[in-house]
Amino acid sequence: MLSILIAGLIYLIWYSPVFIVQKVDVKGVNMSQDEILDILGADTIGSNILFWRRQTEHVLDPRFDTFNMRKNYFKRTVQVTATEREKSFAWCFEASGDCFWTDKTGFIFSPAPASSGGLITVISDWREMPPGIGGYVLPASMNENLNSIIAIIGRLDLSVDSIKIENIKLRELLISASNGPRIIFSLSIDPDFTETAIRSLMESKSWTATKTLNLTVPGRAYPSY
Repeated sequence: MLSILIAGLIYLIWYSPVFIVQKVDVKGVNMSQDEILDILGADTIGSNILFWRRQTEHVLDPRFDTFNMRKNYFKRTVQVTATEREKSFAWCFEASGDCFWTDKTGFIFSPAPASSGGLITVISDWREMPPGIGGYVLPASMNENLNSIIAIIGRLDLSVDSIKIENIKLRELLISASNGPRIIFSLSIDPDFTETAIRSLMESKSWTATKTLNLTVPGRAYPSY
């Protein structure tokens, strides 16, 4: 009798469809079942839910800021709740022609289309050996200053034609203003003082006549005509 019971339990657990994963439910991201199975492992559906584990070679996808899973034994589903990283910049490396999305920390998480226009902030970078997906475009301190510069440009409602890093060793950000000068920022210093300097020049008669505005020295503004 005991052997029959054991045999029944073995069949129920290992061979019957009672504990087979039927579906993967996803919340928080717009992904197809095939896309999520590519992340979890294609054999998730049809596996025994009691023993299923996410394949160890599948690490957290760089596209996600959070990625949590739990099993629902009653519904025989794997439930995934994820949040995607926010797209802050389309970062384009001109030497290779590759563009990537970065978040506010400067983390590169997925390919981006070659973009232009005001809806997307595009930064052109001429580095010969750029970081790839999973890397950071800038050290943390420089990235913080970059975000501050972009915020200043937004508060000034300044229309720009391009944003560039031509030589990363110089730690300079070059912004070409529409109908205005080429503005040189330093990514190594706090840019708070630059807002007043730019606003003052914008409100003067010299804005359109100025060719370059150098803001790489703390507290100083050097226009050239």
